[in-house]
Amino acid sequence: EQFLIEVGKQTNLRFKQVNNAISVFPASENPDLNSSPEDTDLENVTVTGIVKDKNGAPIPGVTVAVPGTTIGTATDLDGKYALSVPEGSTLVFSFIGFETQSIQLGDEQVINVILNEDTASLDEVVVIGYGTTKRSDLTGAVGSVNADQLNERPSTTLNQALSGRVTGVQVNINSGRPGGRTNVRIRGFSSINSSNNPLYVIDGVMMPVSNQAQATQAIDFVNPNDIVSVEVLKDASSTAIYGARGANGVILITTKRGESGEGKITYDVDFSVPTIGPNRLEVLNVREYMEVEDLAFANIQKYDPEGWEDGRYDHLNPAIGRSDPRLFDSNGNPLYDTDWLEEATQNKISQNHQLGFTGGNERTTYSLSLGYRDDQGLIKESYLKRYSARFTLDDQVKKWLRVGGTLSYNNQDENIVDQDYQVMRTMAESYPFQPVKYEDGNWADNRDYPNSQGNFNTLRYLYERKYILTTQSLIGSLYTNINLAKGLEMRTVLGANVMTQENKQFTGRGIAINQRGASNVSNRRESFWSVENYLTYNKTFGD
Repeated sequence: EQFLIEVGKQTNLRFKQVNNAISVFPASENPDLNSSPEDTDLENVTVTGIVKDKNGAPIPGVTVAVPGTTIGTATDLDGKYALSVPEGSTLVFSFIGFETQSIQLGDEQVINVILNEDTASLDEVVVIGYGTTKRSDLTGAVGSVNADQLNERPSTTLNQALSGRVTGVQVNINSGRPGGRTNVRIRGFSSINSSNNPLYVIDGVMMPVSNQAQATQAIDFVNPNDIVSVEVLKDASSTAIYGARGANGVILITTKRGESGEGKITYDVDFSVPTIGPNRLEVLNVREYMEVEDLAFANIQKYDPEGWEDGRYDHLNPAIGRSDPRLFDSNGNPLYDTDWLEEATQNKISQNHQLGFTGGNERTTYSLSLGYRDDQGLIKESYLKRYSARFTLDDQVKKWLRVGGTLSYNNQDENIVDQDYQVMRTMAESYPFQPVKYEDGNWADNRDYPNSQGNFNTLRYLYERKYILTTQSLIGSLYTNINLAKGLEMRTVLGANVMTQENKQFTGRGIAINQRGASNVSNRRESFWSVENYLTYNKTFGD
């Protein structure tokens, strides 16, 4: 909610919530607003001071707060602050790029603080378009996500793992099926006709920007368990090396590589079971539905009495449909009360296995990773199976020459159950008094009930329609680093991304009535090659 309040200079405000109302008052005052114990049991003191860096320069915007309470403020442009706090409180001073400092209050009411730079974060090395640099030297906006953050919630694709991880990066998941397509937007929507997808670069190899079959992207078929870090380049200075291809932002992906030393073997596994959350699809049960249907029919007499008397609506009488012995007894009572959400969903175990080998010596390092993922969707017949393998090799051939390469292969099969119809909508529109199948083994459909839409039931769609998408992707890269002189290096990267997709579609004769069944297979192949050459000169002059 917005509000306007007039205050004098150097006035600090306090905000307090009581019974869903926000009270705002000067920090020097302490009205009785059902205040918390720290406001009543202890006397408040006003603490002032200045926050500076080690060079004596004031730092504006430093957060000064009492942990565990809502008491806090921020330093002004001159680094000054004033805060009313209970006696004996602990003040915490925090600011991005500086180490957090805590101070226990004593008798003093003036506390000046010097914050030290957080060298760990400032010296953090991040990947940018033309190499690496320290975060403190960045001139552009770069967001970073490391492997630990990505592994906090196992995801089928990288885009799903990035959701909520980077400020300013919007990730929309448009389908709940395993591996469901996602949209990533870094700079909003910049084009109507062209793609708004960012450019993905994996170990120097650029991925195609356009969409593949079923709006999938090349990044969807990369095993996220092989990724060690992700950098999101947001503005022109950090994406300049890619030209127009980086217009929608660039996502740089660094994968795992070998390490010198004793060989290591790692094995990671996770299991999960999809379940329906608290926001369950609520629909009418059979009794409620019949009451609504009867009321709707009775309302016709109210709004069109003449038509009612003429028998114009007799064919809409629910009693006609309730004479079907497959659905109702002789008294018109329903034989079934079907929960279509329960019928169309499943709770099968999904599993993810990752096996890795790393090792090497001071000259040569290697890594090999194997993966198997089996995701069983919440909707019946939906699944995703992925087999992946990846190999890396790095060799210091000479003091002035280093070569290496990466080769990864992924084979993914998935049944896309929401290919051209809405499963959830069909579940909501199916009649609760109909079973999945009649006693004679035939499917029960909406079209069996008079005056209804000719929809097939959800289970019939799921079992008699198939859309199997098989994707094979091969990503490889070779690089050379040549030291031409001290501080001068030339790097050449040759990359390739070859993807083949096969769509296998089948519609049973019960659904494709006019065609007495239909099936087709289509194939597509994309080959994407890239060569990059760039020089890097790195030298420190003086201090």
